[in-house]
Amino acid sequence: MRLKPNLTDFHYNVLNLLKEGHSQAIHGDTISQILGIDRRSIRGYIEDLTMNGYAVCNYGDGKGYFLPETAEELERMIRKNASYKNKFLRKDYALKTALKRFMYSPDTLTIDTEKQPQVAEN
Repeated sequence: MRLKPNLTDFHYNVLNLLKEGHSQAIHGDTISQILGIDRRSIRGYIEDLTMNGYAVCNYGDGKGYFLPETAEELERMIRKNASYKNKFLRKDYALKTALKRFMYSPDTLTIDTEKQPQVAEN
């Protein structure tokens, strides 16, 4: 588990923009514009807030970030995270399988340059 960082003014600035309820979600671009912080930093601050006990939600539906107003909203976020976890576990398994094939038979991962698309010269 990631250690809980000390929250900074930037964390609290992000937190102060978050409202309760999915209907009050604020898009990451809006947060970025208001605070003058890039989107990647916003995601990091959101993760830090969550790891510090602030249940920040984002369903990935384009509406943005919010604090849960009901248990159902938080449960929906938990289900979303579980689906991502399963997706990453399947991807991890596929990558480990590829690594095993590479370790025991490196020629199975070679690229046939004859089959690569050719770029037309101008």
